[in-house]
Amino acid sequence: MSNGYPFDKVLQIKLLALLARHPRRVLGIINPKYFTAGQYTEIAQIVQELYDKYLPKNPDFRLDYDSLKAVVLAKKTDDDERKHLKQLLKEMYDLHCRNSHTLIDEARKFLRTERMHEVLIQAERQLANGNGDSPDKAFEIVKKAYESLPLNGANAETSIRELRDSLQKQMDKPPREVEWDVPGFFPMRATILFAGRKGEGKSYLLQALGKASREGSELVKGLPVTKRRFLYLVREGAQELYDQRFRELEFDYRKQSKKFQLWGPWMEPMPPKILETGAPYREWAKEFAPCAIAIDGLRRFFDGDENSSEVMDPVGQELTSWTRGASVYIAHHRGRSKSVESRGSTAIEDCVSVQYVVEARRQGRRISKIEVRCVKNWYGEEKTLLLEPHWDDGKFWFTGGEDTEAEDRWARDKEKVLSRTSVTEWRSRTAILEDLEGEIGRDRVIEILDSESGHNGKLRARRSSKPGAPFEYRRVRKGEAGSSADSEEEE
Repeated sequence: MSNGYPFDKVLQIKLLALLARHPRRVLGIINPKYFTAGQYTEIAQIVQELYDKYLPKNPDFRLDYDSLKAVVLAKKTDDDERKHLKQLLKEMYDLHCRNSHTLIDEARKFLRTERMHEVLIQAERQLANGNGDSPDKAFEIVKKAYESLPLNGANAETSIRELRDSLQKQMDKPPREVEWDVPGFFPMRATILFAGRKGEGKSYLLQALGKASREGSELVKGLPVTKRRFLYLVREGAQELYDQRFRELEFDYRKQSKKFQLWGPWMEPMPPKILETGAPYREWAKEFAPCAIAIDGLRRFFDGDENSSEVMDPVGQELTSWTRGASVYIAHHRGRSKSVESRGSTAIEDCVSVQYVVEARRQGRRISKIEVRCVKNWYGEEKTLLLEPHWDDGKFWFTGGEDTEAEDRWARDKEKVLSRTSVTEWRSRTAILEDLEGEIGRDRVIEILDSESGHNGKLRARRSSKPGAPFEYRRVRKGEAGSSADSEEEE
């Protein structure tokens, strides 16, 4: 161990956490002998041995807290030592490894220094032999080591040249046109998110899409769906519910099981979570490409805090990896505020390439129409579908199509809401709702109020100090648009 070791114990724990949780990024860079504390070295050795054994057979293999704890404590009998190791392991798995790229770069530089130090010792021993060819052999030892080390100039030059040539070959390939599952709406081999509250029609949309995908029929008249294998994944609900749903769609998924697979929680095994060791989804997407995978709904398919980007980033990356062979359809809940288009961390929104907001319009309790409004599309125009559900004699189907009037209708509704406010006087949300909810709907009014209010918005919103008091609004004069003196943030 060199005296210039750059990592204190806090950084060493971060290195251990990276080694245990992200082996692909650090194996070969973080070496057990580079830890100063005995228990750190022991844990690092165990982790490296386990990954050396299992990763070649299963590239997705990961050590969780319980598995690693069982191995580390297997031969420990001292209670104090066991307690200390448990605490250390828990700290490792609870740790948020921020700035991990910087930490890995420092570890790589230190590894390079240590290796060169060892090589120089070998060369020095060769020179000490005093043979006539000793200087040449010593030089050869150093030269070979230098060429094989990471971050050296020769390798970097070669890598850059190879990268340049590879990129040039790819740039010379003819451009590819966008392929569509549903022309203009759902691209092939993309991640497509449907966000909406409970009971808005997300599941019916996915099920109808699955039926049309299997049969190569139309979602609605004029919107053909490309025929392909379809895997429909759910982790909640009873089998009877889904049997009833597909009967309503006049689709016997059991007879279509070679091309349409419903995988639910009543089956054995039940669908594994997205990041679970041995989850077959990526392999399924690759084997049956081109195909489609639908997740209904996303929250049931991962562990941890959905508001944490560190939890959601790996989920998003895994979903993106499926798109090499599959179109990935995801049903997810919206946030409580109408201005929040999907619940939880924005990491999921960042990873999807197409995003829709699904919102039901009701006449009384009955859903009269389902608006599927595009809010993000990397592949083309942000269009809106307006679907009308029909139930007749136990059968269900959609009619409708592209909603060409959506933007005009939004502008008209927004003008109606703004007309109920004043430049000088505050108006309560309750009063505005009473005026307009019968005409354009309560949810629509709230969505417009939320989207139009804010520090630099066209409305100023405030809430009195009394808990649970309703918001009040007034329009903002041009001169005070940049001022936030009277405004308060909404929940």
